[in-house]
Amino acid sequence: MERRKRIALITAVPEDLHGNNIIEGIRIQCEKYDYDFYIFSAMTHLENHMQDYVTGESNIFNLANYEELDGVIIDTVNVFYGQSGSILRKLRESLSAYPKLAVASLELPLEGIPLIPDQNEEVLREMVRHMVVDHGKRKVAVLTGYSGNEVAESRLNIFLDELGKQGITVPEEWIHHGEFWYFNGDTFAKKILNGEIERPEAVLCACDTIAIGLIETLVEGGIRVPEDVAVLGFDGIVEGKCIVPALSTFPANDISLAANAVDKLREKIDPGKPIEPYKASVKNLLQVGESCGCKPQYADLLSAVKTIICQKGGNPYSSHVFDDVKIGQLLESYVMERLTGSKSPEDCIQGIFYSVYLLAPYQYFCLALREDWLDTEKDKTTGYPENMQLVLQQTLGSDNFFYEKGDRVTFPTKKMLPETCQNYDEPGIFIFTPVHFNERSLGYSVLIRSIHEKCHMSMVYRNWLRYVNNALEMTRRKEQLRTMSIYDGMTGCLNRHGMDEELERLLSTPGEKVCYVGVVDMDGLKKVNDTHGHEEGDFAIRLVARAMKNSANPEEILVRAGGDEFYLFRMVEDQLTGKEEERILDRVIRFQNALREEELNSGKPYRVSASIGCAYGTVHDRAGIEELLRDADRRMYIDKAAKKFV
Repeated sequence: MERRKRIALITAVPEDLHGNNIIEGIRIQCEKYDYDFYIFSAMTHLENHMQDYVTGESNIFNLANYEELDGVIIDTVNVFYGQSGSILRKLRESLSAYPKLAVASLELPLEGIPLIPDQNEEVLREMVRHMVVDHGKRKVAVLTGYSGNEVAESRLNIFLDELGKQGITVPEEWIHHGEFWYFNGDTFAKKILNGEIERPEAVLCACDTIAIGLIETLVEGGIRVPEDVAVLGFDGIVEGKCIVPALSTFPANDISLAANAVDKLREKIDPGKPIEPYKASVKNLLQVGESCGCKPQYADLLSAVKTIICQKGGNPYSSHVFDDVKIGQLLESYVMERLTGSKSPEDCIQGIFYSVYLLAPYQYFCLALREDWLDTEKDKTTGYPENMQLVLQQTLGSDNFFYEKGDRVTFPTKKMLPETCQNYDEPGIFIFTPVHFNERSLGYSVLIRSIHEKCHMSMVYRNWLRYVNNALEMTRRKEQLRTMSIYDGMTGCLNRHGMDEELERLLSTPGEKVCYVGVVDMDGLKKVNDTHGHEEGDFAIRLVARAMKNSANPEEILVRAGGDEFYLFRMVEDQLTGKEEERILDRVIRFQNALREEELNSGKPYRVSASIGCAYGTVHDRAGIEELLRDADRRMYIDKAAKKFV
């Protein structure tokens, strides 16, 4: 069966209005065309001053295997500023190796990649018509970005052209350039308050932050909005609804932009197939506040307030529960304390598994980690290893889940997910996000949703991932300290503390067990130290340890008991069979052969040998093991005496 076509989005900060609308536009068209939708997203602004953190976040873009994708859309606006443009350059270089791949860049040009221009001209013209036709304003000012900036000049020219069509000429003093930021609106408002310029009836702002700065300064100065000056913004950011008076604004037509991009890719990946364009009414885009003179939509204002101030709970039986902003639920879940307090890696993975409910709705959640993620000596900052390990899978509404160590699945990273997580009867949305601590990559997560559901990304997912990242790193460091406390640094064998832990674990299950014990002691270590130096003596100790490991059974516990003395333990659930002496002899021979091979390969001018004594018996507690150790130690000295090393 031919696999379903896959459209991928490369983006960042998907929780903002722009990001959510881009995702929605692609989702709508993928649903029409029966495409899978893959999202590779950094969850922070890529111009974040924490460059190590940005490195860890942007590494998710290295996961995208273009051989497994049919089309790629780059959300150039949200990726543009990442590390002074270097992230975008790397993306372009990677894509250049796949000339047959269907690729599109949104809004901003990217060399060698087809551009999908913004769909905002009609929105900007509707802003003018709303202020002039619907509200009857004739004295209109325009605030835009820096002079010479491509976006600022484009928006200004569209405003002026449509105003001209409405028979309105804007005086030079009412055309104001500055940052796409609050300060721009604040500066213009102060000119009105100081009497430097005549007060207009209305102001069109090329972005919402300019409009917010304008409104707040006007109101503080005693000028009423909208009674004295009506204000209209462009962007649709949530903050605009939470000021007084609430800002009326038109969001960018990003849904149409993203939908057009999918249609453009479809022409290449499915030539000749029908295209169903997305149709949007720009009139319906208006988010009504109070600043333009319209009657505000209080339901929208309440929704914005809930988004801003953090909702603590919510009715779990409401049909709208998944639409609510659940940041308060995240905070009240104490998931951060639960995860960072994990006592072991398995405990941490289990804690993550039981906290995934906070991300609902979803079909699947998958966490893939490097197989060596616990090894702090093998940190990786760029790309991913050849294979990844799926350490947990959570589902909503089915029993297809796991988190226990024995159920984990290793799969080729180039597949991005195991085949079992990719083949569905219906298309899906696959959201790939980085799992890391600063620049150190640990793996990635995948949230899988139905293509038939609006995919709203939120700050809940971003902050939940931060908790997971921090918990995994803390678990790594705890495991590093634990390893240092139970393992011998020179040989890698357990130390006595580690031996105590392992024996306690083995004896924790009730009932008698058959235990095999060995005591190994080097021969003539003092002579090696005195003749060749202590460094060579340490080398000889490590050589014996390697011989023990090379000849060991998988179930054996190896311990450096101190100095040049080693223990080995093996515990089985079997009954005594009468063949134990034969097994012990075989074990001694295997050790001595391994030691001889290590000695010959070392090329050292001195002999390395060791005496060994073994014992066996039925035990049910620590006292029984200690008795076996004494017996094995006695036999070891018999072996040493026979070689005249006593």
